[in-house]
Formats: sequence, C-alpha cells, structure tokens
Amino acid sequence: MADLIASLNDAHVSSEHPSTLTYTLPLEFMRQEDGPNHTKKIIVNYVEKTEGSLQRMPDTGDELLSINGQSPDQFQKSTPLFDAAGNPITNQTLFALNIARLREGRGIPLGTKFVNPNVVLEFRSAKDGSVFKTNLRYDINGIGLIGSGVNGNPNPRVMFPKKDSKPLLGSKDKAFTDLAPATFKMLSQFDTLLKAEVPLEKKQAKEDSASAQKGKTTSEGKKVVLGDTKPYFELPKDFEEITPPDFIPGFMTGMNFKKLLNGDFLFAGKFNKNGKTVGFLRIPSYTPKNLPTILHSLRYYIGRLQAETDYLVIDQTRNPGGMVVFSDLLVKSLVGTLDKNVHMKFAVKPTESFVRQFIEMYNDVLKNSDQLFKKEEIKAFAPLIRAEYEKIKYARDHRLELSEPINFSLITLYFETALDRTFLKQLSTTLDSTNPQQPNTLPKSNDASFKEAQRLLEKNKHLFGNSATVNEFNPAQLTPELQKLLHTFAMIKNFEKLVGVSILEPIMYTKPVVALIDQLDFSGGDATMALLQDYNRAILVGVGSNRTAGAGGTVERKEFNGLLQVAINMTTSLMIRPNGRLVENYGVTTENYVPVLVKDYQDGFQNLFDRIMSEVERVFPQAEAQAKELVKKFGN
Repeated sequence: MADLIASLNDAHVSSEHPSTLTYTLPLEFMRQEDGPNHTKKIIVNYVEKTEGSLQRMPDTGDELLSINGQSPDQFQKSTPLFDAAGNPITNQTLFALNIARLREGRGIPLGTKFVNPNVVLEFRSAKDGSVFKTNLRYDINGIGLIGSGVNGNPNPRVMFPKKDSKPLLGSKDKAFTDLAPATFKMLSQFDTLLKAEVPLEKKQAKEDSASAQKGKTTSEGKKVVLGDTKPYFELPKDFEEITPPDFIPGFMTGMNFKKLLNGDFLFAGKFNKNGKTVGFLRIPSYTPKNLPTILHSLRYYIGRLQAETDYLVIDQTRNPGGMVVFSDLLVKSLVGTLDKNVHMKFAVKPTESFVRQFIEMYNDVLKNSDQLFKKEEIKAFAPLIRAEYEKIKYARDHRLELSEPINFSLITLYFETALDRTFLKQLSTTLDSTNPQQPNTLPKSNDASFKEAQRLLEKNKHLFGNSATVNEFNPAQLTPELQKLLHTFAMIKNFEKLVGVSILEPIMYTKPVVALIDQLDFSGGDATMALLQDYNRAILVGVGSNRTAGAGGTVERKEFNGLLQVAINMTTSLMIRPNGRLVENYGVTTENYVPVLVKDYQDGFQNLFDRIMSEVERVFPQAEAQAKELVKKFGN
C-alpha cells in the first residue's frame, strides 16, 4: 500500500499505518551537494558516541559510502518507496534523513522478518580520507503491525493511533475566542480546507536517539528540525534581537504587552554589514502558536524592521508549512495589497466535505454572529465569496476533477479585518482586569495620538455598542468604558510613534527583501516564496538547494478502519501561479545559490551565514530595484 501511494511521487500523498515500531541508529544523515549540478553525497549530520565503545563511530561531515555492501543509491532502490516529495532533491534529502530512523507507521515493513537490525556502514573520513566500516544495531522500539513486538514478545493488534485533537487555537487564546467564537470556528474550517503543511511524521523530532549501548554518551552536530524558532546557522556576533517590550511606559499598569502579542513565535533582529543595518526575520512555520494575535505580532516586527533597518533577509529554511491565511498576511505586509490578478489561486477537488465546509463558512459570514462587521460590509463581501463557491459547485455538479482556480485571498482579507477587530475588543476587555491604579486621564484633545485614537474608535464604534459620532463628542460625556478605551488607543498610538511601528492598523515593509529557501520548505513555504516571486517583491537565495520541496497544494486525510487499517493523505487542491505553472512536485526555484559544505557540518554552521550574506550582497541591486518599484507604486 505504502509503495503504491508513494509511487505517485506527489509531495502531499502519503500513507500512515497503525504501528509505532521504529528502528533507530545513534546518528543522522543529510544530503549534501557542492552546487545545483555538482557532486551529491550523503554525509553524517549528527552522531552520538559512547565512551569506551570498541566501534569506530564517524565524525560529522564523514561521507556514507555503503549500507550492508550497497551504495546509498542501491539501498534507496531496494528499500520500499515510502516517502516521495515530488522532486528528486527533496526525495533524496528525506531518504538520507530516514536511513537512521525507519518507521513502520510510514510504510516500511519492519521486524526481523523484513529488516535485519544489524547493519554494516562504510564511511570515508572527511579529515584524512580514510575508509572504515562500523557495525551497528538499530535500536528497536514500539509495537508493529505483524510478527513480534519488542524483545520477541507477542505483538498485540494495534488500533490506529488517534491523531491529537489539538484545536487550531490553544487555551492561551481563550480570551480572544470567547469574544468571537463564530469567527474562530470559521477560521478553523478554512484552515482545514486549505491546510498546507507536511504531515507531522516528516518533521524530525528533537528527541535523542535511544541507543541500546551503555556508557557515557556525547553528541556531535545538529539534528535537522523543521519549524525551529531560530535558524540552524550561527548569526553575526553583533546580532541584536528585536522583541516586544514587557511593558509600555504610561500604558495599562500590570499589563504585559509582550504576552498580549504572544511575541515568541517569530524571531527577528538586526546587525551591521558594510555600513548598512540588515534586518533578519525568521519564519519557522506557517502554523502560528497563537493565531488570534499573530497579525499584531507580525505588524510589530515588520514595523520595527521598517523603522530600524536598510534591507531585510527573511529566513524560512526547514519550514514545514501551515496556514494559507498567515502566508497571505506576511506577503501583504511586504507588497501592500493583495492583487487578485497576481495572487496565486487554488484549483480544488470538489469533494462533498470540501463543498459542505465552504458553504458553511459562507453562511457564517452572512450570519455575522460575532457582530464584527457592519451590515454594508457583509453585503459587499458575501457576493465575492459566493462567486468563488459557485466555481466549486459547478465542478462538483459536472463531475470535474478540479474546479476553475479559486481566489482565496479575499477570505484572507476578511479574516484580517476580523482578527483586527477581535484584538480591539480584547483590549477593551483587558482594561477591566488590569491594575485599578492605571491612569484614566484622557490625553489632550489636540494631541496627534488622541486624534488618531478618535479616528480608530469612530471606525470601529459598532464593536462597542456606541452609535454616537466619536469625532464630534465631548470626551467628558463618554461612558467610563469608552473613556478607558479611547485612552488605551491613544497610549498605543503614542507608543507606535515612539518605536515606529503600527499594531492596530496595517503596515508595510518598503525596503529591499532577500528570502532564503531550501529543499525542506514545504507547502506554505512553497506558497509564500512563489507569491513573493510573482509579486516581484523578493530575490530568493537557495541554501544547500536551489528549490523548495514542491508540496504546492493542500491535503485531506482519509482513514480506513476496516481489517486493514490505513490513513491516506491525498492532495485535494493545486496552487496555480499567474502564468499557469504549478507548484506541486516542482517547487519554487532560484538561480541564486549558496552550497552547504562539509566543513559547515563540521563546525556547526558557524561560517555559513557569512557566505549567505556574500550572496545576499551580490543580488542586493536586484532587490533594491524591486523596492524602488514598490515605493513608486505606493509613494513614501
């Protein structure tokens, strides 16, 4: 079954089986190449060494020559095809990563009947070129599908492991979801419809190898982790992290501003390079830890980077993907507006579940249960969503494999407004729970921040049950609640001016942008880079590979719980770029490339970023030209 599914060679198609049986070696391999068309090797990326062991263990950077007498290529061909990502570069990388961690749940039949746990590995030393062999034994853990379990014990029938029913929004978000429950239900539905993330099994866990050998163990190298908050390479010594402050002077006493923004998902900072201040923004994934505040957290970082840097380097290497909405919000902060003629569309498979969930979302928009939108806004917005739904419905009614390409960017704009207004409501709610010593005095009416606060409150007064014209009122005649709210808005506006950010309203980064990609950028990571290319907004630089993974669509999970239990992740939509090109199985490519060398693995990637920055400076004139066009379009 796994071999059949994987033979489709689709980045999003995979099978999962009810087994926890794994074979693990105390090391990890990575595919390494000297250039896009140069020599490709499988080398040691991470290794654990046991004190007193008679076996010679490889060092990081050593090349794997053979596995039980077979070359890596021969071994790959003789191993059941269980993990195919669509393009050969990512396929080979995943194969290398999985040599040391075989998982029956991913489709490899394990147990001694199928796989000998004893393995002979042959290496070439990176230090002196010598060739040597090492005898190792896979550490066996878990319960398998057939045969014996661990240590020869009878293997009970294993029920398919239930997926974590972890909600899109965690418990930390409850204060927000309680204010707009219908909106966040819709956002969860939209996330389900357009989930653009690789299955969790493709992420390499941080856990240490459970080596069966005894004795004191030391480790060398770094394991590959998809979605890590910080980059795997070393940043410059003068790197200064940008992070939200815990408290704002003069703001609500006792209110932790950083906690309010949940500013621990994105990682940003700045450093100096040849007379320029370079901004750095790490996007670990497109599945934010706290969705309700990610918009305002993103605005904070973009605002700081816009005010304090000359150009920006975005790092999204080793990115497992995630939500289309978050990808669009990031792109919007770099391009200003989402253009339906440029923006990527999705050709969707009109399954019953997809059609049903989409129409439910449309009906929820019409209901406006959370009262976040004015009637005239719903009246203008609903027909746009309806028009996209009709394309899906037509495909279903006429039994078409795929619909006409759908524009989902307008739904992103809907949720951007919803997240904005929910945040405003949360600010008003937070005021009631903060320290009573907080000042209630309103700023002077001629203060610029106060006037901006008036405008903001007037624009969103329907959220707070106020029908008065805020711009013409006497502040003293407002209710105490609205006085506090106006005071809060004014303090935030004053803070925005102080640090050069925009939290409560959209902001755009207008300076040159260079983005880093690699072959382990999946789904949302594919989509974002394709969008930045199509908007002509960023120059892409490949690190270790000149293309992304090519998981350019969305998936739907199907479970079959009969006698033969299996779950299949199937592609249910395809990303269509403006020129008609697909992302699925092709990825996003660039001519700009920085090889990851053997010495990088040996020194823990201490000098890799220096070479990356050399390439960034080489392509900088192109990025600068793009930024000038953006400024010409929107003005200063």
